[in-house]
Amino acid sequence: MDRKSVPREQAVTRPQGEDLDVRLGGAPHPSGQTRARLLAVIATVLVLAFLKWSQVVTMPLAFAVFVIAVMWPLQERLQRHLPRWASLVLTVLVLLLVVALFVGALYWSGSLVAERAPLYEPKLRALYGQLEGWARSHGISLGSQGQGGGSGQVAGDLAKRAGGAAAGSVSLILLILALAILGLTEVSSFKRKTEHGFRHPERGPRIIESSRAIAARFQRYLVARTIAAILQGITVGLFALVIGLDFAFVWGVLAFLLNYIPSIGSVVAVIPPSLFALVQFDGLGRPLAVLAGMAILQIVMGNYLDPLIEGKYLSISPVVVLISIVFWGWIWGVGGALLGVPLTVGIMITSDQFPQTRWIARLLAEAPNRDEG
Repeated sequence: MDRKSVPREQAVTRPQGEDLDVRLGGAPHPSGQTRARLLAVIATVLVLAFLKWSQVVTMPLAFAVFVIAVMWPLQERLQRHLPRWASLVLTVLVLLLVVALFVGALYWSGSLVAERAPLYEPKLRALYGQLEGWARSHGISLGSQGQGGGSGQVAGDLAKRAGGAAAGSVSLILLILALAILGLTEVSSFKRKTEHGFRHPERGPRIIESSRAIAARFQRYLVARTIAAILQGITVGLFALVIGLDFAFVWGVLAFLLNYIPSIGSVVAVIPPSLFALVQFDGLGRPLAVLAGMAILQIVMGNYLDPLIEGKYLSISPVVVLISIVFWGWIWGVGGALLGVPLTVGIMITSDQFPQTRWIARLLAEAPNRDEG
């Protein structure tokens, strides 16, 4: 067959490399698509390795981006009615007020525990002695035999570790605040650069609109989560007051903080007050009542009130919550464990904005999206 007799359209439209597959009797192989997927997997592994290696820098930066995403809608709303500098100052003041309330609640809780801790020292020593005897009878060493320290040494070690962790937390919070404030000052200029920094004029505004939608939905999620956590903290504190459990404010603050972790946090919030009830009360009646009451409160909140407040659309799968905490904790340590759920929620909300990645949002959510599109 003459080469010139081959239709030009057939020669042009057949991709390079497909002719060899057809002559070998096989179907055309999508080598370009396979190569793109392999490159995406390699890039993901390299990015995760870089994040783990650069934890000292990237983890505070991620926290700062999270704070900026939460505060940006407020700053933009204020900027519609106030000058740019005034909106920035008010936004920073709101951020500092929230941080001050958070730190103040933690400090007050610690002061309450430190003030009344000596009252429970005899009971703690007795319980520790029972635990030590049980461990020795089973061939388990608690690391305090022969040192004369007992529960006092354990308490001293815990105090030293708590002091070191508090100092590190303060420095980390200050770094995050500095990065967040600097980022808030650059939001407007970043918006202008994005709008005019692409060759296609419609690409920049599209990125800005997507970022605004993501930030708004993330802010709604955080507000919903905060309302649920406040209700949980109030109910736990009131229950502790009614049943006579000391440190009711402390247990309320702890429940408030832990309920920012969906599904798992509410379960963990039951354990500390139930264990403390063993120290405060004699016998098992009151501690079992504390355990049952706290568990009922968490079940009611988790199964009825949380879905009403947050909506099923923003409910993340409990398995995904656990995996995200473990995974980001492995990447960034304790900070990654704290930031794991917000990062996963952000990924879920971002993926849902684009049809190509909407399957990721459906995979991470507890139930399929109702907004099919």
